[in-house]
Amino acid sequence: MLSLIQQLFDRLRASTSVTQKWLSTTQKVREKKRKTLTPASQNTDQEVTTMQRCLHDQSEFVKWYVGFLKHELRPTSPYQRHITALKTLTILVKSGLDPTVSREHYSKSAQGEVKWVLREQIISPWLVRVLLDLMMNPFDDVRQTAASMLKIMPSEHSSLAYESAGREKHRISRLVVYIRRAEKAMLRSGRADHADGVARAYDVLFEHCKPNASVEAWWESMSGVFGHLVRELQMMVDIANSDRSAAIARYPMHGLLASIR
Repeated sequence: MLSLIQQLFDRLRASTSVTQKWLSTTQKVREKKRKTLTPASQNTDQEVTTMQRCLHDQSEFVKWYVGFLKHELRPTSPYQRHITALKTLTILVKSGLDPTVSREHYSKSAQGEVKWVLREQIISPWLVRVLLDLMMNPFDDVRQTAASMLKIMPSEHSSLAYESAGREKHRISRLVVYIRRAEKAMLRSGRADHADGVARAYDVLFEHCKPNASVEAWWESMSGVFGHLVRELQMMVDIANSDRSAAIARYPMHGLLASIR
């Protein structure tokens, strides 16, 4: 089914591109006729109206389908709806439909000469929040696909923008706020899926960090993130050395070990 959806949107991209080129060419011809006082053909007017209606219908379909897929990501949806919607949204994002996504993430078919005439912003603050929540999903492929979509987003995207950190000296990324919340859930539950979610969240954060270390906050550089993980792991080792039972019950370290890996 996913391959058919890929083919559908490849054909939509091609058909809308051809339709727009035809309308532009026809408009130029009509302008020339108007300047030379040549009456326009009635058949041409009807064709233009038909093509404009087709382009409008295609645009409305794309908007509806993106909204439908986002609705499928609601927390009460079962696994089948979650994974299908995530993989389909990944196809749409990589097709070049969302103008905020970098070209380096486009699929092979989207990197050709045929470009989207339609534009639809798929990635939004709401979608980012849903994807972050899905990284703690019990199913591994749901967590993996959600993390992959977050990696595609540009680092400067408003949905990942820095927000006020209250009394703290630096401004904190939304990812850091999420990681702190996810780590608390991991420490409370000790579940493997929560630990994997924390590791994937650190992976996404690392992907959006700067490579150099000339920054003040640990979450702004790759070396800073790695150093933070080492310090957190050292703290848990110290707790295990002093109180092994407390470390086993309240401080599982497999999430941090997976993050470093």
